[in-house]
Amino acid sequence: MSFPDPAPISNRNDARPTPMTRNLRFIATGVIVNVTLYGLLAAVLNLGVDYKLATTAIYILGMTWSYLQNRLWSWQSRAPIAQSVLRFLGVYAGIFVAHMGLVMALVEGAGIPPLWAVLLSVAVLVTPIFILFDRFVFKEAT
Repeated sequence: MSFPDPAPISNRNDARPTPMTRNLRFIATGVIVNVTLYGLLAAVLNLGVDYKLATTAIYILGMTWSYLQNRLWSWQSRAPIAQSVLRFLGVYAGIFVAHMGLVMALVEGAGIPPLWAVLLSVAVLVTPIFILFDRFVFKEAT
């Protein structure tokens, strides 16, 4: 008696999220990651850590969390890991420059407190981040 070979793992769940599901998952991921890390940033700033250092450290943590959750859940990407990591790092390097530039301009130029500056910067950059993820980083999943 012979049994058929089970389907390879990669073929077991070929369903990918619909664009609406992907969009909602991106929003949920963003809310979870940003609310959590915003609280952590507030705590670190209350310890007296310089806002530039604190923002950079929290950004790196958020970048890692965001990549994993968006790759595995929001887009369910099957792109080669090395390819999507390199694309993600490229996108986030550019976004980091824009984010820190905006935060510094708001803090040092406009006198806005660092926590508000970070919040405003995230609000400005969320749409470009989504577009870059969708069209470049995880494009194989769409």
